[in-house]
Order: sequence, then structure tokens, then C-alpha cells
Amino acid sequence: MNHQTFEEWFIDTLLPKISPNSLIVMDNASYHSRQKEPLPTKSWTKGKLMEWLSSKGVAYPDKCLKSELWEIAKRNKPQRPIYVIDEAASQAGKAKPC
Repeated sequence: MNHQTFEEWFIDTLLPKISPNSLIVMDNASYHSRQKEPLPTKSWTKGKLMEWLSSKGVAYPDKCLKSELWEIAKRNKPQRPIYVIDEAASQAGKAKPC
């Protein structure tokens, strides 16, 4: 199984067959929990942190250490990731993420 096959089945087959606001329970298989956009982590390179901050329109000093960039990213990243499946279910009016 991979995320593409699972997501197609979830969106095209499962979602149309369940009632609105259903509770969908899944395990933590990697193909169940693909993030819409990866969130920065402390292990990201300095360049990747700079790229992420720039893509979000977040300003940072020109000559910043990686640790300083990480602190800025940490303050500006969402509290929790957005998962592709959660968003698809929510947009279909079928479920709300827990």
C-alpha cells in the first residue's frame, strides 16, 4: 500500500459511502498520515529552514544562525500538522479531525 492508492480509495470509495460527521479511526500507517505540507523540525538544514520561512512570508535576519532560524520557525509553524486525509474528509463534510 502507498499513500496515493490509499488516498484515492479513501476519497473516491469510502467518503461517498459514510454519513456526515462520521468518526473515522485509523492506525498510524505512514500512508494514512501524509502531511499536506511538512512542518519544520530542528533537524532541517539552515537552507531548508530559510526556504520554509520565506515561503510563509516570515522575515528573518540576513546573518542568522541555524538555531535562531529554528526558533523563528518554531514560533511560526502551525500547532499541529494538516493531514491530507483529514482535510479531504473535512472538505467532503464527512468528518472533523480530532
